[in-house]
Amino acid sequence: MIKIRRIGISSFGALSGILYALFGLCVGILMTGISLLGIIFSGSSQSAQSSYSTISGSSSIGGVLTGLGAVVCLPVVYGVLGFITGIITAFFLNLALKYAGGLEIEADGFQLPAPLKDIPPKIEPLGPLPR
Repeated sequence: MIKIRRIGISSFGALSGILYALFGLCVGILMTGISLLGIIFSGSSQSAQSSYSTISGSSSIGGVLTGLGAVVCLPVVYGVLGFITGIITAFFLNLALKYAGGLEIEADGFQLPAPLKDIPPKIEPLGPLPR
């Protein structure tokens, strides 16, 4: 068993920030797809009406910019918020680990180092070393 007594706050924040940024990228790609579908379907339904032809042209540019902005902005915003959330979470997790006495985890294929009593003492030469 491995016992975790403390978690590094900045490393947990960085990990959380990366995970949230990846989630933001997925949401941004989804929003871009929805935006492009909206442009495709709005253009086909409004092509018959000549009064909306200028409006559909400007709205399609806005839709593309919204979709591309989502792919760029959402990962950044989600990443920053994830980093801040990770720092706060790690702080409270460390408090909880302190009062709970740690968290025990069982891992396969992992060996703990030998206790200090099993390490042989440092061997010193009996006389001066030859030069």
